[in-house]
Amino acid sequence: MTAVDTSSQGLAKLARLPGGEAVETVEADVTAWTPEGEWDGAVTTFLHLPKSARPRLYRLLRQAVRPGGVVVAEWYRPAHRARGLHGGPPSAEMMVTAEELAAHFPEAGVVVLDEVDVELAEGRYHRGPSAVVRLVWERPSGDSGPVSRT
Repeated sequence: MTAVDTSSQGLAKLARLPGGEAVETVEADVTAWTPEGEWDGAVTTFLHLPKSARPRLYRLLRQAVRPGGVVVAEWYRPAHRARGLHGGPPSAEMMVTAEELAAHFPEAGVVVLDEVDVELAEGRYHRGPSAVVRLVWERPSGDSGPVSRT
């Protein structure tokens, strides 16, 4: 397992958690990081980036999983801000829609792509009623090369 984060404090906290010592940590800006290998899965939650940086993230996620590997992701969506709900980035432009994800993840691999309203209980900043978009995408088994789609 590998965890990538720009925060050395966050990675140090991970190392102190039970089992954390077994996790390889990489201190890096994910928008500039190039993975060296492929994993069975990639997870990102609430990683809100400017719209111009998100295609790079989506490409990285698709390429980080081996053929048959799975990407699992969750973001706040613009409806969250429009409803005045607590948490998430300060502007809707930093939030993600299902339409945007559908444009970046080949439909053949989409297992789940839903905009849902949920009650979160995931720490101080991810708590309460929330409007999120969730993605589960499986890299096609026959895909042996980098995914070149945007």
